[in-house]
Amino acid sequence: GILRWACELGRLDILLEVSLLSAYNASPRQGHLDQAYNIFAYLKRHKPQCILFDPSTPDINVDVDFKEFDDDAWKDFYEPEEEALPSDMPSPRGASVKMSCFVDASHASNRVTMRSHT
Repeated sequence: GILRWACELGRLDILLEVSLLSAYNASPRQGHLDQAYNIFAYLKRHKPQCILFDPSTPDINVDVDFKEFDDDAWKDFYEPEEEALPSDMPSPRGASVKMSCFVDASHASNRVTMRSHT
């Protein structure tokens, strides 16, 4: 519980590890407790953590060839949709924000349930 709260309060550096440990909450073993202690030790050693909001655009190499993930291949599966915006939505103020997200997925890494962790 405390580790999940640490993630909610901004300790994103332990999010994956806490998520993996949380999968065993129903039937934890001694090894899981030992790993939770290791996470607490990491938090103690790395106290000054923060989330950085940088207004500059990151330099991302988009020249990577993703032939197997062609946008046209998904058009049959995902019909072209337009985002439904609320009619009473306030007008935007200030500069726009561009969000970027990088995900490393482990497809079906849990050999028992075949679930993925991202």
